[in-house]
Amino acid sequence: MSKKEKQIKKKKTKVNNFWLWSKFFFMKWRFRLDQARAIFGLLTFAGLLAVGYVEYISVFDRLGFWGVVIFTLIIFFVFLVGGYLYDRVFSLWSENQAVNILRNPYTYVPSPKEQWYVMIIYGYIFNSLNQIANKLEITLDNEDEIRLFLQHYLSMNPNTPNFIGEVEKLKVISKHIEESFMQSGKIANYDEVLTEKDKEVMKSKSKE
Repeated sequence: MSKKEKQIKKKKTKVNNFWLWSKFFFMKWRFRLDQARAIFGLLTFAGLLAVGYVEYISVFDRLGFWGVVIFTLIIFFVFLVGGYLYDRVFSLWSENQAVNILRNPYTYVPSPKEQWYVMIIYGYIFNSLNQIANKLEITLDNEDEIRLFLQHYLSMNPNTPNFIGEVEKLKVISKHIEESFMQSGKIANYDEVLTEKDKEVMKSKSKE
């Protein structure tokens, strides 16, 4: 590579780095401005409510301008308490996320990335297992079921007719495979694995 080509490449790298930095910088400040706008909007809303209703509350009405200010801060504080209850006490945001997950079709069907990413990973794993099993002359349990499960799952998309019903069908198949796998073990539960010291640590952690 000539000296001129190196200089051109170095210049392009600087331009790309500056572009990435500038995008990050503006998006970071956009987030901060959104938060500031939300607080300012809440204060403005509280102020408008105070101006509109202060005349009906004699305690604040007698104070004039400062009565409006105090009433505004009280309304603002009430909204803050409501936000705290929403977030920390009732955790309603978790229910909102749960509803969003249920309404997202890609909760049930593979995303476009999964359709090629998962297939190549699991395809390589199962192909390697088959080669090992053939060399050792052993038979893999539930091989056909797992292969058909992956093939059917990865062929689904949001346009698949009755894809919710297809997902339920796959759940039943996976449960059969899971049961055969779990029944093949020699340990019934964790109590057979955990020592007394481990159990004491778990009890102390659960009390924290």
